[in-house]
Amino acid sequence: MMNRHMNNLFDSERTLFTDNWYTIVGLARKLAIRGGHLVGTLRSNRKCNPKNVITTSLNRGQIFGMVSDDVITVLKWKDKRNVLMLSTKHGIETTNIGQRQKLVAIIDYNAAKSFIDVSDQRASYSSAVRKALKWYQKVAVEALMGTTIVNSLFFIIKSMGKKHL
Repeated sequence: MMNRHMNNLFDSERTLFTDNWYTIVGLARKLAIRGGHLVGTLRSNRKCNPKNVITTSLNRGQIFGMVSDDVITVLKWKDKRNVLMLSTKHGIETTNIGQRQKLVAIIDYNAAKSFIDVSDQRASYSSAVRKALKWYQKVAVEALMGTTIVNSLFFIIKSMGKKHL
């Protein structure tokens, strides 16, 4: 199903940013073959994860990563807790943020996902879901109404040239 919806995005050098629910090595490999990129947080228990990256113990501020032959980078970075990342667009490069080093992959991921986080937060303020509905009706109404309304609002504001609400 995903291939049918994403066919027009392949071979266009686009980057797909995913959270740890969708990030897997297999998807990254397929996107890399077709000219796309995948950047996302990674669950430690996924198949095909490099065991030595997952099991490496790090102190705060340390980074460990591996790059495969097909340009898939799996990174582990320790800030307050361990952060696992997968990227076909980035290597293990860092940049200075204030007085500490931060992975470029994490900076790009946070910038791309910030819009989704704001959208989810705004949708939670005014849900169209009623108490009398069954759970599956609530999911459908929320998906159709709440997300659509909030995303439409952001599209209108962005098209007007405003940066913030």
